[in-house]
Amino acid sequence: MNKIKSPIELMKSKHFKILDAVQVNENYILAIYEGKLSDYDILIKYKEKRNSKWSRLRTPKHIHWTVDMLIKQYSNPECTQNLIDFLLLKWDKIKGIQDTHIQKNILKDVIKIKIPKKIISIKLWHL
Repeated sequence: MNKIKSPIELMKSKHFKILDAVQVNENYILAIYEGKLSDYDILIKYKEKRNSKWSRLRTPKHIHWTVDMLIKQYSNPECTQNLIDFLLLKWDKIKGIQDTHIQKNILKDVIKIKIPKKIISIKLWHL
């Protein structure tokens, strides 16, 4: 009989020391590992379940979203789970623009937006 593994057991790595793991839903697990850059450095990795099998450890592409969700998860787990479920539902329903005519019209509308002069004068290195 197969024993069900905890998120920490599923996310253990021989390369990184695990600090904690969070099962986001039935298809995703996030793990936090000790980093090596400083005493406060962390690494974030995840696994995704597809066809009843967990993927290898992967690094999220947009790490700032992951860190934000982890902080929210620890401070308010129920609301965070509701937010994640909502975002996943929207993600599954939204489709990219399929028509170049619509795309060009959207871009024309964006170009027409008046940007205040003080914003235009901001140089990139000041951001």
